[in-house]
Amino acid sequence: SQKMGNCLDLSLLYAACLEAVGIHPLIVITKGHAFAGAWLIDESFADSVNDDASLLTNRIASGINEITLVECTCMNSGKAKPFDEAVSAAGQHLINGADFGLFLDVKRARFGRVHPLPLRIATSVGFEIIEEQKASLRDNDSPLTLAETIVVVDGVEVVAGKQQLWERKLLDLTLRNNLLNLRVTKSTVQFISISPAKLEDALSGGQEFQILAKPTDWDNPLRSAGLYQSVNTSDPMLELVQNELSQKRLRSYLSEVELTPNLTALYRSSRLAIEENGASTLYIALGFLKWYETPASEAPRYAPILLLPVELIRRTARMGFVIRSREEEPMLNITLLEKLRQDFDITISGLETLPHDESGVDVSAIFNNIRRAIMAQARWDVEEQIVLGTFSFSKFILWNDIHNNSKHLLKNKIVASLVSGKLEWQVAPEQPRDLDIAFSPSSIALPISTDSSQLEAVISSSEGKSFVLHGPPGTGKSQTITNIIANALYAGKKVLFVAAKKAALDVVESRLNSIGLGPFCLELHSNKAKKTSVIEQLKQASEAIRKMPPGG
Repeated sequence: SQKMGNCLDLSLLYAACLEAVGIHPLIVITKGHAFAGAWLIDESFADSVNDDASLLTNRIASGINEITLVECTCMNSGKAKPFDEAVSAAGQHLINGADFGLFLDVKRARFGRVHPLPLRIATSVGFEIIEEQKASLRDNDSPLTLAETIVVVDGVEVVAGKQQLWERKLLDLTLRNNLLNLRVTKSTVQFISISPAKLEDALSGGQEFQILAKPTDWDNPLRSAGLYQSVNTSDPMLELVQNELSQKRLRSYLSEVELTPNLTALYRSSRLAIEENGASTLYIALGFLKWYETPASEAPRYAPILLLPVELIRRTARMGFVIRSREEEPMLNITLLEKLRQDFDITISGLETLPHDESGVDVSAIFNNIRRAIMAQARWDVEEQIVLGTFSFSKFILWNDIHNNSKHLLKNKIVASLVSGKLEWQVAPEQPRDLDIAFSPSSIALPISTDSSQLEAVISSSEGKSFVLHGPPGTGKSQTITNIIANALYAGKKVLFVAAKKAALDVVESRLNSIGLGPFCLELHSNKAKKTSVIEQLKQASEAIRKMPPGG
């Protein structure tokens, strides 16, 4: 009523607001002070009350960011400060461990049956107690249609369709994405400062480089939010690493004890990516954009700019690991460009096609193009650092397809139905099928034995029907797919077989090879004679099967 409150009043009010919108709040008590916090993930502590400050400090650390603490006295008319400053002020209270008292996890307390106090309202007949209304009794608005969802954009509620929701889920623009916020971990190796342009030219020219640990007589410079700072031009180490580059050696910031496990982890993860997805995720990041989330943010973020596809080779135990180019085109970090466009209204043009010089891409021109675009942003910069790590672009490729080809995708009746939330075609009633009279033996090719349900799938595919083939492991899905492909080839059709895992492709390829169709599938697009030959073989095999005696 007096529009005044102390630190505990404001912290309780703020925590109540957080809980009301579904965020799990915390109340932190120090010597003579109180402030609030919140979980950024769906989690709670094991106990309602804790007196260990490290439980908070570990979770608010840069790169972890599971909890945010907020100084609530910053959000009033007499002392209004930006949110980032309120977060920074709350973190300062934890520096002096002697002043720390305890903190309360409200979500955990609710699990312990500590419920909010009911409201006491003054009425003409006295005070009336208002119990909290159960969620099931609340009057809810009618639900949106399947194809619509309410989202908040710039503080305004808008109705987003399925396509927009798909795009948001596919394009990860959060700080979890190492294409926007690289974190130095055991699966990354940063090289001591050399010219990114020279390294790109050498790798594009087919040169191989041995990766070595840091010199034993040199101390690392300070880290800057995970990445090491550039070597000073007066440091004699700079001359050493430049000479090492000419000798086809790259020096990392890691000691010998640290380097080998990191390279081994990268080597294994890149091989696993090839085995599971058929594509390597190992790249050298050339150059980083140093950016900040807000003008008041203190922690810089580092996003790679150019990614060069490479592969790790283990020659011998003594020689260690060697790195070389995969002979693929370098890739610009398109996720970063989209982040700049959506969140900062910065459009970087001129990089639709990467500029080239006499030895691969023109790295300096790319860096300068980005520098010009961010010139108005305070503290932003392009850091010419080099890091070896794993980066995945698979979801961005899907996002790019949906974003740019939506008109073509909607021509498919199934995709159109998923977007609109209803069937976009007239469904004919399903008629029972008698497999004995549904087809003639000469109209179908079954090089692998099949049962009735598998045969139903082969026939449905030949009729152009869309369906889902579902079954647990060992029920013959790969055999059925092989028969579907063989039967389509027999009918003179082309087949595109897509799988999320390379193992699924390998199984079907192996079965196609076992029936002599492997080479045919690979060469069908360029060898019509081969096509005719194999179809004749299938026809002859089918004819021979029909002429076999019963039980033959």
